[in-house]
Amino acid sequence: MVTNEKNIMRVSEVQRERYTLIGKIGEIGAKLKGNLYNSGEFPVVGDHVEVIFNPYGDSLIEKILERKTYLSRPDRSGHADGYVKTLVEQPMAANFDYVFIVTSLNQNFNAGRIARYIAVTIQGGGIPVVILSKADLCDDVDKYIAEVKSVSDKTDVIAISSVTGEGMSELQKYFKSGVTIALIGSSGVGKSTMLNAVAGKEVMKTSAIREDDGKGRHTPTYRHLFVLDNGTFDADSFYQALSQ
Repeated sequence: MVTNEKNIMRVSEVQRERYTLIGKIGEIGAKLKGNLYNSGEFPVVGDHVEVIFNPYGDSLIEKILERKTYLSRPDRSGHADGYVKTLVEQPMAANFDYVFIVTSLNQNFNAGRIARYIAVTIQGGGIPVVILSKADLCDDVDKYIAEVKSVSDKTDVIAISSVTGEGMSELQKYFKSGVTIALIGSSGVGKSTMLNAVAGKEVMKTSAIREDDGKGRHTPTYRHLFVLDNGTFDADSFYQALSQ
């Protein structure tokens, strides 16, 4: 039986037509109420939503609250690239404070791609922070830092190594209670390793790296909101369109 009790909760995971929500009452499963489903507007990870709580089964999401920030990518479903001007934006994550643009200091480094990530972040209202991972494997870290700063003066750039600990202390100023940080970047660049190091425990599984090209081994694309012990939210948002 669905009650009339309403709660404001946050979307932590999306799997097809089912949603995992977190809030004061804990973690619950939910589906969209019919009128919201028919509207064609769907919640994304990080959204704040109004929920009709059901203690006996799936609760109902009936309203998406206004987003303060968002990440999106072009929705090419049903469109050819030749009609790119008609493409609409598909929201992927919402309501974050910072976006950590993570790229490793190996074959993955691409200044043009980093610039696109920065542009998407600023367009959505977020604050970009470029994280150059695996600094222990690079002989000239300063060169890459300068290259990133040359493409944008609107972002901090931090070189880190989860092996030596380099730069990890600089991340702590962002991981504060109530702050939401979205992580974006290609598979295998060290997002999971970095988050696990900050959390002090494994909250995300890491992927192996192919030695020939430095890329990850088919890590699944997904988005999930993790709550760390200090109250920080981390939405791990992989953008295939930008990371290829």
